[in-house]
Amino acid sequence: MHTPHTPTRNETGFTLIEVLIAVTLTSFGVGATMKVFGAAGRTTLSAQAQEVAVQQAQAELERIATLPYGELALTQGPASSSDPNHPGGKVSGTSFNVRSGLA
Repeated sequence: MHTPHTPTRNETGFTLIEVLIAVTLTSFGVGATMKVFGAAGRTTLSAQAQEVAVQQAQAELERIATLPYGELALTQGPASSSDPNHPGGKVSGTSFNVRSGLA
């Protein structure tokens, strides 16, 4: 005679371990996605700042291009500065040093 199979435990649904593994993998996926969005946001801000700088430089070049040639020269030497970020930081007396060792 044939007896039907009687499960010894409930075989339907997910075990706690399966749920924990699924949650862990999902968390890693969400974390990686958020990291990519953060990097994209920083890259966008950097590109926007660079674009603004390019537009300002272009506007200044266009303004200079409208001046007569005689007005383009300096009337006096630039003032020196101790701030290395200031263009005057490259001026020493009457000379302009782009890099040390260059005259």
